[in-house]
Amino acid sequence: MNRYLISVVIAVTLVAGCGGANVVGKYKGSLEGTDTDNPMSAALAQSMMGNLSLELKPDKTFTMNMMVPLEGSYTVSGSTLTLNLEKAMGMSVEDMTKDASPSEKADAKKPMVFTIEDGGKKLVAVDKKEGAMVFVKE
Repeated sequence: MNRYLISVVIAVTLVAGCGGANVVGKYKGSLEGTDTDNPMSAALAQSMMGNLSLELKPDKTFTMNMMVPLEGSYTVSGSTLTLNLEKAMGMSVEDMTKDASPSEKADAKKPMVFTIEDGGKKLVAVDKKEGAMVFVKE
């Protein structure tokens, strides 16, 4: 019985450890699908994003450059990556939003959710209200 139990534990550990995409690494970002009816608007949005980049670290933390430096933690569940913002420009979310409206505070605490594609080589934002934020692994 013990041998059987040990074999099952080892098999489950191997499957859990090998499953899913490897998202750890550095990504270059862009905006796709922004107001294609107005090329000027799309170009402005892209230029405002500057050097959009994301780094997902092995310790489940991330850094992102999106006009300002952002930091936080992330989780992976199946093909979904969730970024939880903890700091912006070195300040905690609570400090940054202390004078904000309740809806702005709620928005700042909302996680950023991405679909993991191509085995972790591409991340596509789930919320595509103003075009999709897309990251491609460098």
